[in-house]
Amino acid sequence: MINWMAQKNETDNIRSVVQSMSSFYRLTLSRGQDIVSIGDEVRMCEAYMEIQRRRYRGRILYEAEVDGDILDCLIPKITLQPFLENAIVHGINEKEDARGVVILF
Repeated sequence: MINWMAQKNETDNIRSVVQSMSSFYRLTLSRGQDIVSIGDEVRMCEAYMEIQRRRYRGRILYEAEVDGDILDCLIPKITLQPFLENAIVHGINEKEDARGVVILF
């Protein structure tokens, strides 16, 4: 995707995707911890969905409505992202117009 953007000279898109990838991988690595806060997991999902939004050229919208009271709770890392990925692959991409909204609630 970045190579394709570079060929089209889309420097703003490249910058945004690289920043999102950096955030995604930094949060994924999480200093070697297997258990992370829901807040960190939500931030990782936001970075992932920004990459997907750029990849799919705005056909996918993302909303996060997470109760602030649970952001410090702990869960295994990379728990939420596969749900978002499945929503795109098996939900939105299967639709005739391949458009949709993913809501993390």
